[in-house]
Amino acid sequence: MTLARAGRYDESLACMAPKIGEPEAHCLIGRMLHHLHQDDAARTQAELALKDNPNLQAAQDLLAAVNTPGSAAAMAAPDATE
Repeated sequence: MTLARAGRYDESLACMAPKIGEPEAHCLIGRMLHHLHQDDAARTQAELALKDNPNLQAAQDLLAAVNTPGSAAAMAAPDATE
């Protein structure tokens, strides 16, 4: 997640995807982007996650959150050391 917070999204995805799966990695990156109030980019990550796994609840929740004004605080990004 440190890579994602630093704007290094491709590297973050490359580190996380082998461990947790690409849809979940997109979702975590999207949560970080939402936390940083970059909702257009967060929406894109949620959509990429849902493209690979339409049933991923975390991505559905993220997409709902980015479409709800003021929701970044309620969906704080997880702590991680990636």
